[in-house]
Order: sequence, then C-alpha cells, then structure tokens
Amino acid sequence: MKRVYFLFFVLAVSLVPLRAQFTPLGTATQTSNTCFSLTANQPSQLGAIWQTQQIDLTRPFDLFATFFFGCADGGADGIVFVLDNQATALGVGGGGMGYQTIASSLGIEFDTWQNTNLGDPAYDHLAIVSNGINNHSTASNLAGPVGILANNGNVETCSFYNIRISWEPATNLLRVWVNCALRLSYTGNIANTIFGGNPLVHWGFVSSTGAAANLHQVCISYFNNYAPQQICYPATVQLNAGASTGTAFSWTPTAGVSNPTIANPIISPDTTTTYTVTVTSACTGNRTRSWDVTVGYDSVLNI
Repeated sequence: MKRVYFLFFVLAVSLVPLRAQFTPLGTATQTSNTCFSLTANQPSQLGAIWQTQQIDLTRPFDLFATFFFGCADGGADGIVFVLDNQATALGVGGGGMGYQTIASSLGIEFDTWQNTNLGDPAYDHLAIVSNGINNHSTASNLAGPVGILANNGNVETCSFYNIRISWEPATNLLRVWVNCALRLSYTGNIANTIFGGNPLVHWGFVSSTGAAANLHQVCISYFNNYAPQQICYPATVQLNAGASTGTAFSWTPTAGVSNPTIANPIISPDTTTTYTVTVTSACTGNRTRSWDVTVGYDSVLNI
C-alpha cells in the first residue's frame, strides 16, 4: 500500500496543470491554459504572474515562451522576467515596468519605451538588471542594454516573439535568445551575489503601462528545472524534455527507456540512474540535460 501512495504523489506533482501553478497579481489575467495577459492596452496598468513553486539555482533551467509587446509603436512599457525570493512581488509601474523596488531579485527586461533618466537607448531594448533597479547607469545593471532584435527594430508589431532563457549553474551562465538569435549573456553566481547564498527562488513575469500603453502577453511553452525523481521499484516515471523545443531527442543510457528518441519517454530503471537527453534544435543548437532517478525498494520483509 505504501508503494501505491508514494507513486501517486510523485506523478501528481509532475502532472499539476499549468493554470494551478501561477498566482496572478494586479491587472494580470489568465487567458488560456498556458497564456497570460499582464496588462491591457490601457494607461496605468500593473500586473504580474508568479510561479508558486520554488526552483533551485544549483540545477539548470530552460524557459521557452512567446511574448507579445502590443501593436502601437511608441506604446509602453514592456515585460520583465524576474527571479525573486517571494512569489507576491509587484513593483512600481510606468517606467519601473513592475520591476522597480523588487529587492533581492534578478530581472531580464524587454523594454519598449525610452526613459532617458534610466539610461535607456532609443530602440526597444533588452537588459539584465538586479535588486529592483532598472537604471542602466548603475552597478545594478548586469548586462546590456542591447536591442531586443539584432537590427534594433521595433517589437510592438502585433506579433508574438519566441523567447528562450537558460541558466547553467556549472558555468554560472545566464543567456537570452529572441527569435532564435542569442541576444544577451551574463556570467555570475547569482545565488550568492543576489540571493545571499540561497539558491531557492520563485520566477515570474511583471509588466506595466504608464501614460502610453500596450497589450502585454506571455505564453509559456516549456519550463524545466530538471529536478531529481524518486520512484519505488518497479514503478515508472515520465521525463519531459519538451517536444516543442527541439527536432530530435537522444536519451542515454537507453536501458529502461521506453523510446530513446522521443521528448517524453517512460523511464523504468531497476537501480538509481542518471539519464541524459541531447535535444537537437535548428533554432538554438543542441542542449544536453540530465535527471537523477532514484530507485527505492519496499522494506517490508515477507515471512
């Protein structure tokens, strides 16, 4: 009986619907199972969504999403992806983009309005900032600003843009892609320098409008922090490398893997094993990720 209940718990955690995992704040609303509106196309909007479960920065993470910045060139203000130690943060609106004043945080801002007092360039830009300060002239500016697009073009085009954000703890490397192009990188031990040595953080998105406005939306295609899995033999677990994130998948070792060439095989090991998948993508190149699957055995002795 203990074996059945334990397996149910592991699978229930892995299958929680996306809609149950985020807390909307302010003007943010959920528009579908994977999509959220952070602001309407109206002045003085301020919204956020926060993942309710913490992630561990000692493990890599991959985020694949699409962002919508509105239709009005000259609208405002943009979207910020945020790592923070609380799941209820909502900062200052307008030029603050919902990020300003969120202390002990890291933000990746996609800014569509030039605030000259914050050191913004004239083009729609991308920067990595910290500690609730999105002024590019201060030490809290970690990388950028650079154009959201390689040609410094306008992104308020009534179109969704493909965004990928990845974290590599082995090299302390944070990277941002837009429409398959690597746009910005930062190297630093953010768990130590920003979060006081605590690697457990929440993640989410904030956005705002001021006197100028735009509709800001986020659709989350895939997020994974590659948490270790535990099963009680002979149970199984399904691992998910994100079918939408690549064109080919290769799992090793192949023993105990239902199909080593698909994104989400069923894993049935008889001993604790580290499974590694290489994902081939025509967009952003290959990535390799690993899961530890720990196998336990029923300790009841039958006499």
